[in-house]
Amino acid sequence: MRRDGFTLIEIMVVVGILSIVAMLTIPTFHSAGDEKKVAGAAQEIADALCYARSEAMKIGREYRVELVTAAEQVEVFDHQADTVVYHPTSKQLYRLTFGSEGIFAGVDLESVNGGTGNFPLVFTADGRTSTDYVIALAYAGYEVKVFVNALTGRVTTGP
Repeated sequence: MRRDGFTLIEIMVVVGILSIVAMLTIPTFHSAGDEKKVAGAAQEIADALCYARSEAMKIGREYRVELVTAAEQVEVFDHQADTVVYHPTSKQLYRLTFGSEGIFAGVDLESVNGGTGNFPLVFTADGRTSTDYVIALAYAGYEVKVFVNALTGRVTTGP
């Protein structure tokens, strides 16, 4: 006699195999999310720096990016007017907060040039800075850095 379908034991074996495969892949997805979170935060800082640089060159006066490691905060200023500028798309004050708020909660603005504190990074009207900068961010064991070349003003991210 021929029967169509599967036995209970066959179904349980398939479910067991799928469970094992799922348990092996979930940590991979989780760690990929952690890595993307810190990389996204680094890109946000890089975008703020690029915006300040482009505005300094376009307007012809200095723009400043304040990096405050203790407050986990980054702000873009019109250096001459000493005021926080508005983000070009959100139309809110150009202020990034890490640490406990928003989509980058838990990301640590670890250091600027190896130190902690308040670091004003000023772009001149020709798009340069007075010194090279290395901004380190960390989250869940992953670290990403933002680099600013003093000579060219070029902003890059990397490990």
